[in-house]
Amino acid sequence: MAEMIMDILHDMAASQMEERRTIRLLDPTCGSGTFLALGLSRGMNVQGWDINQACVDGAIRNLELYFGNSNNQKWSVVSRDATTPSNIDFAPNCVVANVPWGVNTNPNNNAMIMQQLKISLQPQTPCAIISKSIELQAVMKRLGYKIIGFCHVPLPKDFVLPTSKKKRNISSTKQNTNSHCIITIATSP
Repeated sequence: MAEMIMDILHDMAASQMEERRTIRLLDPTCGSGTFLALGLSRGMNVQGWDINQACVDGAIRNLELYFGNSNNQKWSVVSRDATTPSNIDFAPNCVVANVPWGVNTNPNNNAMIMQQLKISLQPQTPCAIISKSIELQAVMKRLGYKIIGFCHVPLPKDFVLPTSKKKRNISSTKQNTNSHCIITIATSP
């Protein structure tokens, strides 16, 4: 599924470029770096953010293992909170985000992430957002994102997100009862 998402983003970003340039992918919730690795394998320059330093360290190790060190400027991974205002110094042509599912984080974080991306991205930037529920699409529409399409992806019945040692919001400690995830393809306002 991740490969398909990256193919869609690559094609959307390439179709918007007037001249042949390198596509720049931003993953503001990069985790272990799966989407970053897929972007690099497609010739993209990539930047990943994660608020969790252990995820940042793991993503760096994974990318170094498969693609060498980041001195070639093809990739970078930094510790950054995607919910807070900041300038994006990377100018991405496309964005992919497997946003937090509310188990180890505040459920309102996803709306804040989408708001910060709206402020920072160029208009019509292709975005692929993976979430646990359709409610995020309402937030995206309200913020002005144009929803191009979406799909429901079934998850195994016994799927449970891993827990974290982080302090949890009491309302977010419930086990995931959704039987699917939602992949939304959109463009930024």
